[in-house]
Amino acid sequence: EVRRLLPDIVEAARRIDAASGPCAFLVPTPTAGVRELVARELARIPGQPRHLQIVTGGSRQALLEAEAAIVKSGTSTLEASLLRCPEAVVYRVSELSYRILRRLVKGVRHISLVNILADREVVREFIQHDLTPEALAAEVVRILDDADHRAEMLAGMDAVNASLGPEGAARRAAEAVASLLPI
Repeated sequence: EVRRLLPDIVEAARRIDAASGPCAFLVPTPTAGVRELVARELARIPGQPRHLQIVTGGSRQALLEAEAAIVKSGTSTLEASLLRCPEAVVYRVSELSYRILRRLVKGVRHISLVNILADREVVREFIQHDLTPEALAAEVVRILDDADHRAEMLAGMDAVNASLGPEGAARRAAEAVASLLPI
């Protein structure tokens, strides 16, 4: 995931920085090992934004403080929603895996938990060939600059968050997602 996603994310960050003025970018990693992998991959990518920092842990705090996030598809998308952090969702797998999955998984319109639970697009998804630095940067800049777009996204997140209810949200979210899968 790091190797497949990081180059496009870094290029998008560089474009966001150029379009929106100086920005600070934070890459939270779950472990020291992943932090080292990210650092090695970053060293291979030219033209990085000026203020980019890698941290181990702290993803929740980063989402709480961020004005926008680029989030890898998975439970992190729901975490960003629960923390009310506007997001763009990214994911890319090998071409072979993508072709196999497209044939096996029918009727699934979204991969982000937020969108699956809402049964509509609340957050933009940039999957496989749709993941380009230009498109990703444009969406993040829109989140930062377009108050109506941001408010609409936050309202959608609020509706998803409310649908999870007070206690046992993780269990209910898993059940809701499982009920939508054609397996």
